[in-house]
Amino acid sequence: MWLPKLEYSSSLRYYSQRYYSQRSSIPEFIDDKNLPLHRAPVIECLSLELSVEHIQPEDIKRWVQTAVSRCVRELEISYYSEEPSCICTCSSLVILKLSDMIIMDVPSMACLPSLKTLGLDYLTYEDDESLQGFLDICPVLEDLSVQLRGERSMGEISIIVPTLQRLLLAVSWSCYLDGYVIDTPSLKYFKLEDWDSSTRDVEIKYMPELREAYVDVVFFVLESVIGSITSVIVKHLTICSE
Repeated sequence: MWLPKLEYSSSLRYYSQRYYSQRSSIPEFIDDKNLPLHRAPVIECLSLELSVEHIQPEDIKRWVQTAVSRCVRELEISYYSEEPSCICTCSSLVILKLSDMIIMDVPSMACLPSLKTLGLDYLTYEDDESLQGFLDICPVLEDLSVQLRGERSMGEISIIVPTLQRLLLAVSWSCYLDGYVIDTPSLKYFKLEDWDSSTRDVEIKYMPELREAYVDVVFFVLESVIGSITSVIVKHLTICSE
């Protein structure tokens, strides 16, 4: 099999009715008929959008290890489990998108030297330093999307990335977030959606390169944001606030 892009989803029908009756699970399909047979020296993209009832964490780890060994360039995982540690040492990754996963402390030797685009959607973080710890291993990161939802208290998070050019931060209405600090001096595009009405500290450092911003926030957050945005020449500015 020489296709450089592989996509697996438990919401899609990969099987005919006849084939499905001969195979008991998605892991069998991937392990027996697909991923191990993939002989391309580089996997361009591996996408895993899978349900907990079909998959075990060790399955995800095994498939990601295979992709890392094939110099995967783009990796997308949507599955509730701890993030496989081998991701953090993949030198070939350029695009990484994680959804519904658990981010632990990164390994001491971790580095993603090629990663330029990172999406972190609805993740569970071990503590309030886990997000910044992950960002610290991405020395050339340019595009970051972080979507937060409330399940437990997250403390105060930081987004400190000197190389970042595009940032989307979305905070859901019940996020239990004590606050956040954004320090991105190279940022050119900024989108902030913060609908959580609970009081917290918000600090957004000066962004001298900013050219486009979209802000949809509760009023008290707007007061913290507006100074950083209006102190530079922004060509496109959209503000929505209750």
